[in-house]
Amino acid sequence: MAVTQSARAPGLGASAGTDYGRPAKRPSWQRRGFAAALVVSAAVFWHQPLGVGGEGEPAAAALEKAERHLRNRDFAQAITASTEAIRLNPTAAEARACRGAAYCATGDVVRALSDLNEAVRLDPRDPWALCSRGIAHVLAGHHRAAIADLTAAINVAPRYAPAFSNRGAAYAKLGENDKAIADLTAAIRLGGADAATFTSRGAAYSAKGENDRALADLNEAIRLDPTFAQAFYNRGVLNTDTRQLAAAVADLTEAIRLGPGSAKFHGARGAALTLKGDLDQAIGDFSEAIRLEPGNAKAYCGRGSAYQMKGDRDRAVADYTEAARLGRGSAEAYYCQGLARGAKGDLDGALADFTEAIRLNPVLATARYSRGIAHAQKSDIGEAISDLDEAIRLDPKLAAAYQGRGVAYQKKGDKGKAEEDFAQAKKLGYKPAQNP
Repeated sequence: MAVTQSARAPGLGASAGTDYGRPAKRPSWQRRGFAAALVVSAAVFWHQPLGVGGEGEPAAAALEKAERHLRNRDFAQAITASTEAIRLNPTAAEARACRGAAYCATGDVVRALSDLNEAVRLDPRDPWALCSRGIAHVLAGHHRAAIADLTAAINVAPRYAPAFSNRGAAYAKLGENDKAIADLTAAIRLGGADAATFTSRGAAYSAKGENDRALADLNEAIRLDPTFAQAFYNRGVLNTDTRQLAAAVADLTEAIRLGPGSAKFHGARGAALTLKGDLDQAIGDFSEAIRLEPGNAKAYCGRGSAYQMKGDRDRAVADYTEAARLGRGSAEAYYCQGLARGAKGDLDGALADFTEAIRLNPVLATARYSRGIAHAQKSDIGEAISDLDEAIRLDPKLAAAYQGRGVAYQKKGDKGKAEEDFAQAKKLGYKPAQNP
């Protein structure tokens, strides 16, 4: 689930801040109660800080104002107020951490890391600063550095749920899903049972193929926060993967309503609509995704597939070619280039491209399927069945692979296996001329 926006602000969740593990004398970071959670897409979801006292001192008053703005998600004002707090007290680690958190929430990772590095230098044992810097590292793609910071936060504050939830998200970005699930479960147990954390754990379960658990977590995320677009998006993708296509379209439509302007949301709905056979609507969604994000290679590839299914070969080839150009050497780029060559009748070129895509990404089921079909078109029936077997193993819901293997068995003269595959393809909703 490759797989961010919320209606209230880009990348923001809704849950209120929570205190985690109160000692007899609560340190300032715990009084703030600042929490954060990260979703698989790497968008940050900031929970509400509780504010910090400091009446009578101008710097403390400015910091309190900054944290109030951060709580209200007014990041520009939070930056302004925390800048004033820093001017009044240049050695205040809390003010640096507050401004760094605000920069991070706006996506300004460079400035966020600059402030958070200084906050950690001034107070190396502040879990808030360490946790916020860990999130900034994830956004920058520095996942190991993120894990180091979040582990340090946990070592200082073993019951600090946000550190566990964000470390879990960082592990998920590295594909270490068992560690991700363990951390996200710990966060939930410690009081971080919010929509973002359940969404992250659901994504990790989905990546492991544990779809029932993934669905349960995503249902809980939506129950906790019915306005959380990311949870609807993730559930929509999961429903697409399991071919619950009507439910997928409904979820993705709700994600778009809650988080308009997301190319990813439109692209995902386009993929679900393609599988449903609603090709004109799918093309509309992919076109909107391209309008919102002109460099979106997946949207071009998806639209090309929809055009090909409509029999519009020229537009399909043009979109596949653009997707390959934008992908620049990725598995998906070779896959799209193979589709373009196959559409033009260059089966040898298509086979070479699909083979390279598989080398780069051995679990790309659609590349296995497409190579199998190309082998079948060249009458290499044994190779075709082998590839289609693997495509079905990787994606048991891939109806077109059953149909293609049925045709291969038919050519081989194995009528019984052919009929079994055709029946399974029909059960999964296969329609004539359907691509995966």
